[in-house]
Amino acid sequence: MGLLLEEHAENSLDMLRVTKLLLIHDIVEIDVGDISIYESNQDSKAQEEREAAHRIFSILPDPQKEEYLSLWIEFEERSTEEAKFASVIDGIQPLLNHLLTGDPQDGVIPEERVRSKKEYIARYAPKLWDLVEELIEQSKSKGLYA
Repeated sequence: MGLLLEEHAENSLDMLRVTKLLLIHDIVEIDVGDISIYESNQDSKAQEEREAAHRIFSILPDPQKEEYLSLWIEFEERSTEEAKFASVIDGIQPLLNHLLTGDPQDGVIPEERVRSKKEYIARYAPKLWDLVEELIEQSKSKGLYA
């Protein structure tokens, strides 16, 4: 998805690095389990992910351990342009998934809550904000957001 949306990045990016950031981030989420950004236990999730990242990457030889842990931290802190773009991709993907697979019977999310959680996308990748708006509107018309 990052490669497909690269043309919408604000700056020229190292797309191999963006891809690594996304994959490293997902390895930790696969281990811990991914929770909705709308759930209340975000602090415990962050702690669990920190512990998992250190545990998982400790298995590797030191050079890889240091590289992968550094990439994971870079993504979490959004400390580079690549990490910011990777976080945008990571933020758009669940909007798309929810639109395609969501069911209003699972619970309707307030539209303003979605917008407030995704507002960073407008800052980091303004060219993609129209896509976010479109996904939100389609989900709203499907009855997923109120």
